[in-house]
Amino acid sequence: MIGYAVTPSQGFAALLRYWLALGPVTGLLYGPMAGLAFALTALLEAPADTESAVSPAELLAANGRTALFEVVVFSLVIGGVSGIPYAAGWIRGVDWLLIGAVGGLGGGLSYGLGLTAWGQWVALCRVWLPLTGRLPWTVGAFLRDAHQRGVLRQAGAVHQFRHARLQHRLAGGDLGRGTEVGR
Repeated sequence: MIGYAVTPSQGFAALLRYWLALGPVTGLLYGPMAGLAFALTALLEAPADTESAVSPAELLAANGRTALFEVVVFSLVIGGVSGIPYAAGWIRGVDWLLIGAVGGLGGGLSYGLGLTAWGQWVALCRVWLPLTGRLPWTVGAFLRDAHQRGVLRQAGAVHQFRHARLQHRLAGGDLGRGTEVGR
């Protein structure tokens, strides 16, 4: 039985031998299963119809439900694959549970936050941009207020600037000093 613990007293050489022995096996095992997990989640992903959506919040909520389901599927596939080395007798049961939980949940959350519209919304608009002071913490209220004041218009499930000059100005474009924007 291969243990997942290499003690510091065994040294770097033992750790390197361990990685070299287990690396190809792990790659051959998890590579196809990660491909299967990505294929399943891609099949579950349906293109969103932004034209017929009632509001951006509704579209985001629907994508959030889809992303949650995809994270669960991804986690179950990757976590379940971790049972193969256990069934083959290569690892102990505790190691299998630890690898399955960390790999499945870590991979699922990475997929959900990095590769879905809802995850990118959470990571960027709800966390990163407010932390850096580039967006208010209550993004939805900010967008609703901008819409009520006439700065933004809503076309289906997207917000658009009403004025091209304001959009270019906020984007950092140089439209001052007599430069005209096409209407």
